Amino acid sequence: MDINDFYNFKEVSKQLKNLDLDVNREKVYWSMIRTMKITAQNPNILQFQYEYEGPIYEINLVQRLRRSHEIPPNPRNIILQQLKDQRPLISKEKYDDLVSLCQKKIIPSVHHQFFLSLPYA
Repeated sequence: MDINDFYNFKEVSKQLKNLDLDVNREKVYWSMIRTMKITAQNPNILQFQYEYEGPIYEINLVQRLRRSHEIPPNPRNIILQQLKDQRPLISKEKYDDLVSLCQKKIIPSVHHQFFLSLPYA
């Protein structure tokens, strides 16, 4: 995974309303979701799981709000934005600690390149 694999869903939540309940009218715990999927066969349904091997829950993305005449936006027209433009920086102290752990072989050598290439300030 790299920085291009992370998207900002805050704008999506502003455009799509009433995503607090799933299709069974049960509360959605967004911070506990582990997987999300939207398929081409059913683009208006967001499938999600709280556990990788757990049951699949669904949210209807185009449901109308109660007592509302507002037409919800089509999810196909929503463009996801990148969460960040660049990798976040770690402190110089943290970087030095990671380099030290690499030199002492506490961090396996297969991971050294990753840790040594982390940007720091």
